[in-house]
Amino acid sequence: MKFSIIITLIISLSDISLALDGENKQLGLFNVVKFKNDVCVGNNQRNGTCYTTDECEERNGFVSGTCAEGYGVCCIIKLSCGATGSDNITYLVLSPTQSPGDSCFYKICPSSKAICRLRFDFIKFEIAGPYSVDMTSTNEGSVGDCNDDAFTVTSGGNTGSPMICGTNTGHHLYVDVVNTLCSIASFTYGSGSTSTRQYDIRVSQYECHDEIGGPSGCLQYYTATSGTLATFNYPIGATSLTTSGTGQTTHLSDHVYSICIRRASGYCSVCYVPSFRSTTAASFGLSTSAITTQATHDTDCSQDYIVLPQAVDTAAIASTDSPVSFGKERICGRVFTAITNGKPAAVYTTSSASVCSGVRPFRIGVRFDQNEAQGSGSTDTTQEHGVSAVPNGIIGFSLNYVQQKC
Repeated sequence: MKFSIIITLIISLSDISLALDGENKQLGLFNVVKFKNDVCVGNNQRNGTCYTTDECEERNGFVSGTCAEGYGVCCIIKLSCGATGSDNITYLVLSPTQSPGDSCFYKICPSSKAICRLRFDFIKFEIAGPYSVDMTSTNEGSVGDCNDDAFTVTSGGNTGSPMICGTNTGHHLYVDVVNTLCSIASFTYGSGSTSTRQYDIRVSQYECHDEIGGPSGCLQYYTATSGTLATFNYPIGATSLTTSGTGQTTHLSDHVYSICIRRASGYCSVCYVPSFRSTTAASFGLSTSAITTQATHDTDCSQDYIVLPQAVDTAAIASTDSPVSFGKERICGRVFTAITNGKPAAVYTTSSASVCSGVRPFRIGVRFDQNEAQGSGSTDTTQEHGVSAVPNGIIGFSLNYVQQKC
């Protein structure tokens, strides 16, 4: 933990008068104020670091209110392209003076040897999206690829994050600090339209013992007892999706990472449900699935799927052709359930339907390969395998989670 120190010299008028008469050589008292360089909240509601005014100026930051009982200032630091930062809070903001085709990188160095994790919060994130069209046999290998714009983080020369593009406002990611080395956050731009390019990213540093920094290896980490998990390029909070044509909701390809949830005291499992669901749409669609079994599991999930250890379904399914199956590991298809032969009418209209796992630590594995595959048996190419009553197999997911008490 770093500190700032202010030393002031206090001299009374009587001391000055006596010193001038040569009768007193005392120069007064030194006043030492020491305060932590903690996170502060500025007047503009941005998080900053508590520094002295001089320290803030040295870092090219701007003052936004006071801290440390008025001895310090809340210093907001924004990096420009190519700049290096080593503060516990830093912002990466697209400059209006950047040329449309210019790539941009930022170097984020740990503020001390105690730093183990960096968190990137996408306050605003809009760059060109992935290749996203109706599925056909000629383009299935390109759907989901970031062919135009892309954002990546490398940590200590190693891959810290997968390639990200599209709209990711409200998302976040963590990277591990490798041997106290700096991380590089990079934007690369293609020749596509620049009208929607904008980003505002807060980078926070966490010491190794800070639990809020999350476990090593977790790309995303959630600390609340309930919330929403979503794949990158999924519009968080949406209640409907664009599911056909160019620009339809599409998860990104070649993503392999872990989503972790901090287990709260007294809680033993987590249950998940699609963020929205109906008989015609839902916020879960991964890979192909058969018409008769729109939910797919375990060894039948070999392309895009999530790993939810020992997943069980709590839905009360009235259909005789949907027997309950326990202990699923992989889930894919276009119905989020651990029930064999799960179908939209049975699952998505049941408000209590959920999939739960008690395996600890709480973690979901995301496993997306480099290609999408078109199903067979239908001419409706807007959906992998073309079942018109369920969501596309390329949208990814948005799941609401709730921790369950022991």
